[in-house]
Amino acid sequence: MKKILLASISLALTMGFYACKKSSDVAATNPQSTGIIAAKVSGIKSGEPIAFTLKTSSNTTSNVSWKVLPSVGVFKAIAGKKATFKFTIAGKYTIIGSDGFYSDSTQISVDSIPYTGGDTTQYAPKDSSFYPPYVPPTDTSTYHGGYSDTTVPVLYNDQINITPSLIDTAGISSGVLFSAKTSQVYPSSAASLVSSISYDSTASNGFGINYQGVLLPANTANTGITSVASTANFLFMWQDGKYTLRIIAQNKTYTGSVNKVGNTYTITWPYSSGVLISPLILKR
Repeated sequence: MKKILLASISLALTMGFYACKKSSDVAATNPQSTGIIAAKVSGIKSGEPIAFTLKTSSNTTSNVSWKVLPSVGVFKAIAGKKATFKFTIAGKYTIIGSDGFYSDSTQISVDSIPYTGGDTTQYAPKDSSFYPPYVPPTDTSTYHGGYSDTTVPVLYNDQINITPSLIDTAGISSGVLFSAKTSQVYPSSAASLVSSISYDSTASNGFGINYQGVLLPANTANTGITSVASTANFLFMWQDGKYTLRIIAQNKTYTGSVNKVGNTYTITWPYSSGVLISPLILKR
């Protein structure tokens, strides 16, 4: 009886060993039988093509659909269960694939570093789900002294103080309003800080603000009346991500960034003079 019991235990252990081995073999040879497989989900550069595959048990491809959220600045090339997307704006994206019955999603993160490799992918034409990256229009106005205006003096040994605030117009446009004032006063009752704003072409996402000088409008330079010079510039943030910020004032360039995550905007600005920004964290 004792020998029969030992034999039974030995047989059970042997069967358990082979069952575990068989299960591990299956997992090793078929690590993912269904779902979305991405070539990579992080370390993706801006403009880098990324391939995705939807693995399903369905043999048909007519019902396969792909969706990218958000779709702003995304190029797409879809061929049934395979798709290639190119993301031109830094941030986080959700890729959704479905065969009409089964669906799966995966998240990826795109950096602001531009992609410099080759790309032979044939992307679909722009449609209602594609919008190019928003590029703020360049201010081409020529600022100068008009008739009887005082010539724009170049800022010298002044300090610009910027107070950022959040702007949201019924959810249509959102971003940060940079209200700037000089520290020095000027001989005018309505001194204006002349500035221009443009898309920063040196990075995939960013802004450039140039504080060019101070304009003293006609009939405002009355004796004994002074005022600080002020202006405001709106930085439109079209989606979550990091935006470079370069400010030029008094022939010096200052470099920082604005990072948008949901309703929180964090400004990185490592300067204690020249151009100051406060507060550095804004929440809606």
